[in-house]
Amino acid sequence: ALRGCVEARDMATLAYFGHFTALLHLETLVELRQMKQRLQRPTEDLERFGWMVQNLTCRMADVRSVGKAKGGGLPGREPGTKRARVVFALDKGTDVSRLRLRSGDSVLLSRTDPMTDLAG
Repeated sequence: ALRGCVEARDMATLAYFGHFTALLHLETLVELRQMKQRLQRPTEDLERFGWMVQNLTCRMADVRSVGKAKGGGLPGREPGTKRARVVFALDKGTDVSRLRLRSGDSVLLSRTDPMTDLAG
């Protein structure tokens, strides 16, 4: 879909861009496959191994406007002007060091049961 949309000073730059764009797409496909496989595990296992936290309470949610990127942004990425941020309160007994979730990670949110929501 990028054919004809990318311009560069020379063929080496185009080859470099094409190579790493393909690698990024492959990495995304691998991550999606891993998430799909992970979501097929029982919720007890997901929680035990730090991939899931249930019954969270929202402490704060906001949407911020962000400035446009210089140079028009990245090809294939929507030039969004807003970013959402949600902060959750963890129970006092939660061992944060065992969680595999880090700041900036994409997560699935559900008001009910995410395993049911995904199927329905």
